[in-house]
Amino acid sequence: MPELDVRLWADPCCPWAWRALGWLTSASARRGVDFSLKLVSLAMIDARTGAGRNPGHRASLAMENVIMAARLEYGHASALPLFRAMGRRIHDEGYDTALEAQRIILESLAEVGMGRELVPLASDPGTGAALLAEHDEGVHLAGPHAAGSPIIAIGRTAFLGPVLGEHLADDDAARLFDAVVTAATTPGFYELKRSRDDDHDHDHDH
Repeated sequence: MPELDVRLWADPCCPWAWRALGWLTSASARRGVDFSLKLVSLAMIDARTGAGRNPGHRASLAMENVIMAARLEYGHASALPLFRAMGRRIHDEGYDTALEAQRIILESLAEVGMGRELVPLASDPGTGAALLAEHDEGVHLAGPHAAGSPIIAIGRTAFLGPVLGEHLADDDAARLFDAVVTAATTPGFYELKRSRDDDHDHDHDH
């Protein structure tokens, strides 16, 4: 497969993003393609759309600031393991994002060998500015009507989704990746959408 610039924008509290990270990790190994993780904030989207204050989204924004502080302190590669540690606690282990955000942050930092000094750095204005710039980059690529989590970009083409109701086997993840690349590189292709059924109609509140 030719060299591709693959990026995933995700919010740690988003179940769709957690599944996207899983299938994209599997697919990247199968297809020999690297991808980079970037941050998009559902709390920022709420603020811009007037959707109201979601406690889970606000708590997740605090986590994202810690991830960004880690990236600024330790380099880009530090973001993915920290995101995984937080995401596993939220989506696999049942931590409550809104009520246990500090616990999620501290346990995740300890797991990946990073110190608590990142917590105050997360409140630095430069950290917030870097997070906002990264968020805006993803939203701009996908377009204002496709702002959300996850956003996947292949080169300069970005989509909201794919949205998955369950985790994928490795072969299925690789086939989905091929389909996303095909869609992204097909001139004039914009959207493919269907309604979710009740069993998969999860919310972002965690």
